Amino acid sequence: FPSVTRALCRYLADNPPAGLEKGELFPFTTICLNKDYAAARHRDINNCGLTIIRAFGDFTGGKLRHWPKDPGPRAVPEPSALPDKEGVTINVQGVSTVVDSTKAHEVQEFKGTRYSLVYFTFPGYEKAEKELQEKLSTHCGLELPRRPQADRIWASLGWVEPPPSGSRKRSARAVPRAEEGAAEAKAAAASPAKRSKMRPRGVSASREDADQGADVRDPEKRAEDEVAEAKDDDDDDDD
Repeated sequence: FPSVTRALCRYLADNPPAGLEKGELFPFTTICLNKDYAAARHRDINNCGLTIIRAFGDFTGGKLRHWPKDPGPRAVPEPSALPDKEGVTINVQGVSTVVDSTKAHEVQEFKGTRYSLVYFTFPGYEKAEKELQEKLSTHCGLELPRRPQADRIWASLGWVEPPPSGSRKRSARAVPRAEEGAAEAKAAAASPAKRSKMRPRGVSASREDADQGADVRDPEKRAEDEVAEAKDDDDDDDD
């Protein structure tokens, strides 16, 4: 339905969010149209940048609850565990509202008929074939934004780009086990006392010392051997 898409794109252009500079178009690649949908608390995982939500219809209630300080799924895996007091209530009825939908949000209960429009950006859109991008532009009135320009506009509306995945600093305890093992082996080679402390569980002192060439004979047996060796030395001297 290219004509419907064109109308929805024009609708947002005619009803921009507060803070968007005159002449700028909010960047988005996808439009979601809902009817009578009270979304439970959740995070959008296939979005990048910012999202616009706007509700309309004959209804009461249905406000948006948003957790702008949501630390994310690593810190709080279940959005339902976020404190209610940290949620912000936003009236999106007849208002184009900008939110970071990768943070937890939900729709409050409502009565009546409630429609909502959600404009958001799907990651990886830059890889779309040029022919498809041109078709979306000419047939649907949807201009896929250039990413640097999109980032700039989102930032002007308060978006903070998240750090790349896996970019956390490695702590002192995050040294790979192989590196730790090599360091311990080097220390053990330099210090017999250290080596004895690092003895593997279940290995006796006599076995470990025997492996190192130490004399682990029974004391009485060792004394007898020493007497015999001394006698042999005397005999050699007599010769």
